[in-house]
Amino acid sequence: MATTSPTIPLLKVSGNTFLIMLYDPFITSCILLPVEETNMPRSVVDWVKWRYQAMGAYAIVLFVGAIIGSLAADPTLLVFSAIGGTILSLISIVLQYLVWIMPKAFQLYINRNYKPVQINTEISEEELLKMLG
Repeated sequence: MATTSPTIPLLKVSGNTFLIMLYDPFITSCILLPVEETNMPRSVVDWVKWRYQAMGAYAIVLFVGAIIGSLAADPTLLVFSAIGGTILSLISIVLQYLVWIMPKAFQLYINRNYKPVQINTEISEEELLKMLG
């Protein structure tokens, strides 16, 4: 009687799951940026808006880098793939650094044209009821 050794199932990630995991920043920026622009155009500071745009940009850079990386299977395109992949990786790293760490000097540079919105905190009861209903 032959016995088989136990096998450990490998974690299999489908292509769709991989795309969702890799391009989540792009999806987030595409969904949240229009909502942010329509609902709060003046009250959101400029660096927050820039962050969503940069998230979309580095997701596109990652996507293009993945396409160029897939060209490495062809030996004639290996050098192009290596150089292009390296350049796009560096661009992605810089953008991700600016998005997630964002040095204070860079944040101030982005906010250089921002003018704070004056919010009226005193609202009468009638105005509040009109706003709610």
